[in-house]
This record gives sequence, C-alpha cells and structure tokens, in this order.
Amino acid sequence: MRIFLLFILLTSKTLFASNHEMKLTFIDGYNNQILSNKEVNLKIIKPEISKNFITDSNGSIFLTFKSGNKIEYHIDFTSGDFESQTRERYFDDEKNADITIYLYPSKTYESRIEQEESKMMARYAEISLDSKCALPTFPDGMDAIQNHVYENLQTPYNYGDYGFEAHFKIEFTLDPEGKPYLISIVESTDENLNSEAIRLIRSMPTWIMNDCDGKKYKRKMTLSLEINLNMG
Repeated sequence: MRIFLLFILLTSKTLFASNHEMKLTFIDGYNNQILSNKEVNLKIIKPEISKNFITDSNGSIFLTFKSGNKIEYHIDFTSGDFESQTRERYFDDEKNADITIYLYPSKTYESRIEQEESKMMARYAEISLDSKCALPTFPDGMDAIQNHVYENLQTPYNYGDYGFEAHFKIEFTLDPEGKPYLISIVESTDENLNSEAIRLIRSMPTWIMNDCDGKKYKRKMTLSLEINLNMG
C-alpha cells in the first residue's frame, strides 16, 4: 500500500528563485520508532521533481533544489502499515525545511496493535470502579496534558490557515507502569483529527500510578482533550 502525503509550503515572498534544502524524517506514530531503510517516492509539483529515496538509518531523506515562492510537496511513502495522510507546512523567509512526519497506523496495523495490546493487558488485574484507591496522576499536574498537546500537535492539511477547535472524550487503559494502551475515541467534534488525538495520547509520558492495597493494577481512564488553535 502506498502512502500519499501532500505538503504545500510557502517560502519567502521573493520573486527570485533561491536555493532550498529539505529534510524529511519519517516516524511510526504508534511506537515513535524511526522508519529507517524504507523506500520513499518523493514527488514535487513546483518545482517538478520525482525521485525515489531510501530513508537513512535516522529515517530521513534529503533534497536540495531551486524554487520560487510557492512549493507543493507530494510524498508517496511505500509501506503497508500506514494510512494515506496529508500535511501542510508554511515557511516565511526560510531556505531550509526540516520536517518530522509521524505516520498514523492503517486500519490493518491498528487492528494488529489492538490485538497485541489486549493480550498484554489481559495479564494484569483491573482495579474496581468503586475502588477508593487514589487515581493515577499526570506528571506536573493535569494542566500539563494541554501543554503536551500543543508542544506535540501535528497540524493536519488545510487547518493551519484559519485555526481550528476540536474536543474529544478518550478512553484508555494504563498498565501498572502508567503507560496508556487500548486507546479509543468515545466522542469527537472532528473525526479528521481522531488519529492525531490518539497519537497524542500514545506519546504521553507515563502517568504516576498508585499502589492499591499493596498491589499494582491496570486502570481504565477517561480523559477530555481539547485542541484550540486560534490563528488570528
């Protein structure tokens, strides 16, 4: 399965062509592992470039070219584990583009993830809903969750022009070490952002778990997540 990614980058307003350097790094959005030694067919509309690459050991490819002030990047990523995605990036008075792309798992890959996580979570006892034991806590407090969102948000295509707002109710299970698994969207005001909301939960630092009666348990959690970017 091929992955098609669209990038539209606006460079400086100059009327003259200039040198540009581009670095793209591909990362598995599920486990945050770099995708090294993978084939990438890079297609650029303006200027017209079409070339096959193999990502290096750091999951990156590099390109140098001359361009005017509007560039459209179409990236065909060859891998069966990732769904088709679109991105948009803007640059102002910059000649170098260093872009990290976190790819979302395809439905097949997501199903495999869920099966593996279900088997793993089945090994742990679950704390009862009426338990009086203290709930897990997020490092640096619950306000730090929103900081994590804005520091790690991967803006979708065509959302950056005008800003956007979305709200989610997300369920997941923390293992005894505080890592989130079995993440699902319960409510969403923008389904186009569901994959990104799940990726943000997966990329969280581990929660602080509390022993209950001297034992460690997995624990189901429900979290309200808000993404609100006002571009003015």
